[in-house]
Amino acid sequence: MAPDPAPDTTASLREPAAQIRAQLESRFWHLRFPPPLEQEFIAFLRESQRNIQLVLGGVALLMIVGFSLTDFALYGPVRDTPAAPAFLWGVFLPRWLCIASLVAGLVWGGPSDNLRLRTFTVAGLFAIVGVTTFITTAVYGNLGLPNVTTSYALIIVAAFMPCGLLFRESLALGLLLWAAGLAVVQLVLEPGHAEPGWLLVSMMLVALVLAMSSAYMREHALREQFLLRSLVDWEAGHDPLTGLANRRALALAVPTVLRQAAREKVPVALAVIDVDHFKAYNDHYGHQGGDEVLRQLAQHLAGYARRPLDLAVRMGGEEFALLCYGEGAESLAGRMRQMQAGLRAQALPHAESPVAAHVTVSAGVAGLPVVGAGKISNDDAAAVLDALYRDADALLYRAKNEGRDRVVC
Repeated sequence: MAPDPAPDTTASLREPAAQIRAQLESRFWHLRFPPPLEQEFIAFLRESQRNIQLVLGGVALLMIVGFSLTDFALYGPVRDTPAAPAFLWGVFLPRWLCIASLVAGLVWGGPSDNLRLRTFTVAGLFAIVGVTTFITTAVYGNLGLPNVTTSYALIIVAAFMPCGLLFRESLALGLLLWAAGLAVVQLVLEPGHAEPGWLLVSMMLVALVLAMSSAYMREHALREQFLLRSLVDWEAGHDPLTGLANRRALALAVPTVLRQAAREKVPVALAVIDVDHFKAYNDHYGHQGGDEVLRQLAQHLAGYARRPLDLAVRMGGEEFALLCYGEGAESLAGRMRQMQAGLRAQALPHAESPVAAHVTVSAGVAGLPVVGAGKISNDDAAAVLDALYRDADALLYRAKNEGRDRVVC
């Protein structure tokens, strides 16, 4: 007879996947996820569009440099006229300030790994390019010189391009640029040229609405792609029953763990754990009862993966593993005995076990005292993992042969 159904003890381990599925079902029309997932999306957005930021910055720099060459050509006719000071202060100075800001942003802000710095750099450069362009265009209009008036609307549209900004950030930037354009029309344009200026501001507002709609749909689609990819990645690296990492995740994690251990000259240990007489348990209590035992063990094991580089794994069937960073085999064996004691205290009944009246586990623990220095390739890491697993697995079978319910190090 199977034991009474117990609550799902590993629901918390599968919480990331459940949260992703919940967001997919909610459709997230407000373009915001719960805090941890939102931070992951923002980091993904900033990093995935890093190259686009650099390309847009480079294109903007080339365009502004091209405009500055036009400035020199148009300055000739007004060089010796009363309009020369207005041209110097209203065209050359803003244009050169814009070029200097773009160069500084590309040199210092673009390559930075600081996502927040890059975001402020992008937004700041958009604001500088927009304001300086509005001023130079207005001064051109006051002087009766030819100018690209459509640049007002183009700058608004550019603020909503995929350049690492969230929709709400692009919207704030677009409104700021529109307000700056409005201020320039009021403060810089002379009365005789104000009417075309108001037409430009109206064009900017239309461009703002159109670009905002397109940017909203683009970010919504990008968020959906992010959720789907995150769900696929999680499911590819985790066991669906227990929520623990699987063999694939272990293989992917080992190179990072070994390289960090080599840098810090610390040991690495691996424990392989197996439920004693699990087939007999399944036969007696049914697969639902067996699944619950596996979830209970997974919950216990996850509690021992305390460091960021530790990893609790379901290897398959009733076999589990625990990879521990910065811990020797003897120390890990001691903690595995603590885990055994916790299971004994829980006293999950196992009427068919010749070892005890409750569920027990056996474990084998092997370790690397200190990981050797030097470059560790993925092939080297795979070979080390294979060797560690073989050693720990051999010790596990030794524990079984010695009577089970024990840890052999």
